[in-house]
Amino acid sequence: MKKLILITIIMNLLLMQMISADTLKVGDLKVEYDNVLEEDTEWGYMKSYYLDDELVFTTFDDNDDGKPDSWFGYKDNVNTIAMKDTTGNNKPDYLVEFDSDGEITKETKKEQINLGMLIDKIIGNKVLVGSLILIVLLFLFFKRKKKHKKHKEEKHKK
Repeated sequence: MKKLILITIIMNLLLMQMISADTLKVGDLKVEYDNVLEEDTEWGYMKSYYLDDELVFTTFDDNDDGKPDSWFGYKDNVNTIAMKDTTGNNKPDYLVEFDSDGEITKETKKEQINLGMLIDKIIGNKVLVGSLILIVLLFLFFKRKKKHKKHKEEKHKK
């Protein structure tokens, strides 16, 4: 019985630890954290993410648009990954990975223009989207009205 109580307590502690951690998703990277510190710096608005009082990730809003443009990952207080949005779509497209000595081990640059970025730009333009929806609705309305008028004339002739 004591073992069962001890196992239950341990399971509850583990569950509480799992629940207390949040997840940040940046590109394909998922970062767990339990505390965030925010501050305005000379490099832009910065958010520092911590897990168990250890810095694990930092984001910067370089262009003051309210969204991160630079991301930095840490392991054992050493910068291991850096990402940058160079296209303005708020997604990392330039990635550099470092070893524990700070040497670059991998550098990846995605295409400057891609379909996802184009869709983001179009959907982001609410005036354009609203205009397109209005045009489609008007087209459907007049098409239906014309069809209804034609049907009514045919019925009237009989």
